[in-house]
Amino acid sequence: MATFRQILNRTLVALGQADNQVPDAANSLTDAYHIKVAQWVNDFLEEVEDAAPWRVLRQAVSVTVASGTLSSAISGATPRSKLLYSNDADNGIVQALVSNQTAPTQPYLLTETDLAALLSADRGAGSTITAAYPDYFAVEPSATGMNLYVYPRPASTQTIQVELTVPQGRVDTSSSASLDTIIKVPDTLVVLGATWWGLEDRGEELGQDGSKAEARYRMKLAEAAAAELAVQGLDDLVVRDA
Repeated sequence: MATFRQILNRTLVALGQADNQVPDAANSLTDAYHIKVAQWVNDFLEEVEDAAPWRVLRQAVSVTVASGTLSSAISGATPRSKLLYSNDADNGIVQALVSNQTAPTQPYLLTETDLAALLSADRGAGSTITAAYPDYFAVEPSATGMNLYVYPRPASTQTIQVELTVPQGRVDTSSSASLDTIIKVPDTLVVLGATWWGLEDRGEELGQDGSKAEARYRMKLAEAAAAELAVQGLDDLVVRDA
């Protein structure tokens, strides 16, 4: 793993700016070209994060759903978070890793359903408690995070565990603490993408260097995403956005 500063400097070197790197002592970015390249690094950081359910981004979050309520926020999730799934290829079963942990000795997985269907069922039930425990769930991104919905509304407070990926998101380049953020996803992919875009910006999009850089980035990203899916047993599963 590398820091954002290290990734930025590797990109600068690849773009012929070896003598214009960001020093370790720099507390923020002030050079106009550094700021531009940092934006590309941030852009490709997001793209790489979205390419696969990277294990390094996994989090198991406990969500408390109060008695009689329909939904609750998933703490720490972002609008770009993705649910994690288990894939039983032999039996053709794909199951979201969302489980009721209210009774620790009797956990069970909830069944995912469409949010519109869940809300319709809740309205049909008169928005009242109809069961002791929920059987179904749906998720919905919000402006700043993600919400979990359950059905039926529970008769008592429930503890629901949601396993998902939580992207790091864009790095603030105005502080040294952020510049030294350790990037969790494969850093070489971010460098390759930002380098390609740097060549495009210099007007080399029709030249050999730009085309080779794009092809290399796309090939390496596809290979890394496929390997990540395969090691998780999800190579025949399309990852779903929340």
